Amino acid sequence: MTSNLLQRTMMMLGAVLLMAAIAGAQMEPPGAANAPDNGVPHQENGDNTQGGGGPGEATGGPTEQDHLDLQALKDHAFAKGVLRGSMTDTRLAQLALEKSSSEDVKQFAQKVIADATNLSGEMSRAARQNHVRPSAKLSNKDKDLIARLRNLAGAEFDRAYIRVMVRRSKGADAAFKTEAERSQLDAVRGVAGRGSPVIAGHLETARQLAAAHHVWGPKPSGQATASKP
Repeated sequence: MTSNLLQRTMMMLGAVLLMAAIAGAQMEPPGAANAPDNGVPHQENGDNTQGGGGPGEATGGPTEQDHLDLQALKDHAFAKGVLRGSMTDTRLAQLALEKSSSEDVKQFAQKVIADATNLSGEMSRAARQNHVRPSAKLSNKDKDLIARLRNLAGAEFDRAYIRVMVRRSKGADAAFKTEAERSQLDAVRGVAGRGSPVIAGHLETARQLAAAHHVWGPKPSGQATASKP
């Protein structure tokens, strides 16, 4: 009998404790019902950064440093291009001295060789000062161009060579003028500035030769049609 009375007492005590726990869980902390809702989320670790493009927030657009790095790449590419282009121009001019049938074309080729040698020497020094390592080999495209012209001779060669030099001089003229204005490397900018009028002179002479040899105009009767290099 004593055992049954003890069991009933323990069951009643457990029920009372359970009801007290449930009632405590349903109660709100004091003042919680009157707390203002200001819509500000809880911030952890002292992080009070807010959106809206505040100072120091990354925008994803190019920075001034990005523009400087891009120009540096262009400067290095220009230096390498001048050295490689000078090699190609010299090879083409040597072919002109060998295969051309026109004195004016040969005179132009001789000037191209002299100017390319001077520009190459100046740019080599500028490249070393700025740790630019140019390729000592011609590109496959330039090799193919030289090989095609090597298979021509006489008036046919003249017309093809003049056409090539107009195109090459036009591209070089634009590149030299741009670098003379924008290069961040003093030595490279100096070479571009001095070389710009030289290349402009090549373009002018090549255009005059094109007119004299009817490169894009009607051909004199009896002249062979030049194949496009």
